[in-house]
This record gives sequence, C-alpha cells and structure tokens, in this order.
Amino acid sequence: AAGAEKEIQHLQKTLPPSASIQVQLGALLLARNDPKAAKAAFLAALTLGPDSSEALAGVVAVDLSSNDKAAAIARVEGRLIEAPNDPAAWFLAAHLYFSVKDFDRAETALRKTIELDPTNFGAFAMLGGIYGARGNLDGARRQFERWAAIEPRSVAAHTMVAILFEKQGKQADARKKYEKIL
Repeated sequence: AAGAEKEIQHLQKTLPPSASIQVQLGALLLARNDPKAAKAAFLAALTLGPDSSEALAGVVAVDLSSNDKAAAIARVEGRLIEAPNDPAAWFLAAHLYFSVKDFDRAETALRKTIELDPTNFGAFAMLGGIYGARGNLDGARRQFERWAAIEPRSVAAHTMVAILFEKQGKQADARKKYEKIL
C-alpha cells in the first residue's frame, strides 16, 4: 500500500489533474479505512470527470459503508437521469439496488444493462442469480442460455445451464450440456 501511495503521489505531481488518479487514490484510502478522505478523492474525481463510472461507484461505496443508502440511491438515480443510455450506470444501479435488497429494481436495472450492452456477462449472471434465488429456474436458465449464445466459449454460462437443468430434474438435458462443456 505504501508503494501504491508513493506512485499515486508521483502521478499527482507529474501529470495534470486526472479523474482516474483520484479514483485510484480514493480506492487506496477506502482500503485503508479512511472513508472521509476516500469520499473526498472520489468527489474530486467526479469534478474532473463527471462521467466517470468508477468515481461514482467509489462515492456510492463510501455512502453504503456509512449506511447512507438514500445518498447512494440519489447519486445513482441522478446519473441515470443524466445518462439514461449508459450501461455502466445501469449496472451500478443494479448492484446498488441488490445491495439494499430491492430485487425488483435490481432486475429492472439488469434488464436495461443487457439491453444497452448485451456483452455484459456479469449482468446476465446477476439476473440469472436473482431469478434462481426467487425460485424462477426457467427464467434463470434462460438468462444463462442467452449469455451462452452470445459467448459460446463461456464455461461458466454453460455450466450454470447444466446445473439449472439438474435442479429442474432434467437429467438428460443436464448430461448433454455437461458433455458439451467437456
């Protein structure tokens, strides 16, 4: 951590002000359990790069760590209003809603993420997980099948499809899927 701090200080001295450097500083400070200084760094990053998803995610993480859910939600929803077609903002919203256990809104945000960025495999996985947790195994399997169709080499997507077939008692389908993976 000391080496990282020295490197960040060096970058701050030698380069023009940068959102990415402030984000790195914020992450370092957050890891050091200094949320006040971390938040200041993330807010500075947002001033330098108002569209920085990483900076927004950092501020939201600090808000959540201090149990200020309302501030975190307001920040993310503000970004969604400003940039309604930003898949990173929608994915951040999904994570936020999931963390505050608002699964309906998390599902909506994940659907929007996938609509805007069909290559966001994390969104497929998270949506499949929500469906699975709710007992909607067909819905979960469909999400993993969509992911597997887009990324046919994804062992994770195919494995999840097979596992879900097994959970549904569809052993022959599960076996075929497992064999395809191997």
